[in-house]
Amino acid sequence: MNGKQRTKTPWLASGATLVLLGSLLVTMVGGASAASVGPAASSSTLWAYGGSNSTSGTISVPGETVAWNTSFSVVVVLNATSTGPNTTELSLQRTVAISISGSIHLTNGSYGAVSYQGLEVDNAYANLTNASTVYVDGAPVPALGLDNSSVSAHASVAESAVGKIGNLSAFAYFNASGALASSVQFAPSFGLVPLNLTGVSAWNSTTTATPSAAWNFSYNYNFLGWEGNTGGGNGSAGGNWSGTYALSLSGEVITVSIPRFSDHVTRSAILLEVTGGADLYDGVIVVPHAFDLFGGATPAFAAHTGGLGAATISADELFLDHGRVRVTSLSASEVTFGTSGTVDLLSGHGGAMPAASGASGTVVAQPESVSAAQQQAHCLQFGCSSAGPWFGGMVAIAVIGALIAAVVGTVGVIEWKSYARRKNSSTQLVGGYSAGFANGVPPAALGPQSAQPPASGSETPSGPGRQP
Repeated sequence: MNGKQRTKTPWLASGATLVLLGSLLVTMVGGASAASVGPAASSSTLWAYGGSNSTSGTISVPGETVAWNTSFSVVVVLNATSTGPNTTELSLQRTVAISISGSIHLTNGSYGAVSYQGLEVDNAYANLTNASTVYVDGAPVPALGLDNSSVSAHASVAESAVGKIGNLSAFAYFNASGALASSVQFAPSFGLVPLNLTGVSAWNSTTTATPSAAWNFSYNYNFLGWEGNTGGGNGSAGGNWSGTYALSLSGEVITVSIPRFSDHVTRSAILLEVTGGADLYDGVIVVPHAFDLFGGATPAFAAHTGGLGAATISADELFLDHGRVRVTSLSASEVTFGTSGTVDLLSGHGGAMPAASGASGTVVAQPESVSAAQQQAHCLQFGCSSAGPWFGGMVAIAVIGALIAAVVGTVGVIEWKSYARRKNSSTQLVGGYSAGFANGVPPAALGPQSAQPPASGSETPSGPGRQP
C-alpha cells in the first residue's frame, strides 16, 4: 500500500436480518511486562505523546434515523537509556482505544443499536543502534536500527447488538481478550530510518528475524433470539510465531498534511511499512501479525463474531525532531483508524441508505508530559470518573465483567424496516432475526487453533507496518 493511502476495513457487517446492539464495554488490564533485552544505565530520558479524537453523525430518511459515534485514542510513554556509544535501550508503553457505535430508530417505535469496543496495551523493550544501515537509491547509508525487541501485550474487543420491535426483544454479545509474549532478534540490525534525512525521500532495508512468540485468545458469547431462543458459549484459540523469517522495511518522508504541534516545534514526518509476518508500531514495537487485532489480520476467533466487523489502524505516521536522527527524535505520531465508511443498518428493502463517512478518523498524538500521558493511559484502561467514551471505575468493570461471564456473540444488521413491515403482530413473526437460524444467532463452536504468520517473501501490507 502506498504510504499516503488509507485502507478502511468494515466494522458493521450485513446479516440476514436486522439486529440492534447495545454497548458493551471492553476492559483490558495490562499484565506481565516484557523483559528488558539489555542492561540498564544510570541516566535516562523520559518523554510521551498522546491524543484523542471523536466523530459523530446522523442521517435521516423517511421513517428512520441512523446515528453513529466514534472515539479514538492513542498514548505512548517512552524511556531511553544509553547503554554505549552507539546503543540505546528503549522501554515503551503504548495504549490504543477504539469505540464505535451506531443506532437506528424507526417512527413506529422500533429501535436498535450496534457497538464495537477495542483496547490494546503494549509493554515493549528494544535495543537500538545508530550503526545500522538502510538503502537510499540502492546505496547504503548510516541508519538508526533495531538489534532486538520484546513485547508483552494484552488486547480486547467487545461487540454487541440489541433490538426491540413491539413487545419483542433480541440481543447478542461477543467478547474476546488475548495476551501475547514475544521477543525477536535481528541479524543484521533492522535498519529503520537514515540518521540524516536531508535530501532523502525513500529508503528500504532487510533483515533476518528470529522470533519466539506465543499468544492465546479466550472468547464467549450470549444471545436471545426474537422468538425467545437463547444460547451461549465460550472457547479459546492460540498461536505462535517462531523460526526464521525475512523481514523487509520500506520508509518514506511525508511532506503533505503535516499537523501543527502544541509545542510549536516543526517536525519531519515518516512512514514505515514492514512485510514478512510482523507489524511495526511507533518504529520499535514488533507485533506478530496474526495476533494484531487492529492490523487487518483475520483473528482465530473470527467465526464467532457473526461478521459484525472490525476496526484497523490503516496509517501510523511518525514525527521526528529536526536534526540528526536518534532514539529521542521520535516525539509525536498521527494514527488513522479505518472502518467501512458506511453505516449499513438497512439492506434489501428497496431503498439505498446514504453513506455515513464519519465512521473513521485520525488522531494526532501530541507531545505531552509523562504524568499526563500516564493518567490518560490509566483512564483508557480502567476508566475515569469524568464523562467520556469509556465507562468509569471499578463499578463499570464489575458490571461489564458480569456480562462478559455469560456474554458475547454478534449479529449482522440489516433489513430492519423490511422485518418490521413483515411482522403481522407483536407475537407473530415472518422472517426476521431468527428466521435463518434454527438455534439462534451465534455460529458453531470453534476449537483451539494455531494462527501462523504468512510465509516470508514480498507482500503488500494492508497498512503502514502491516502485513496481510
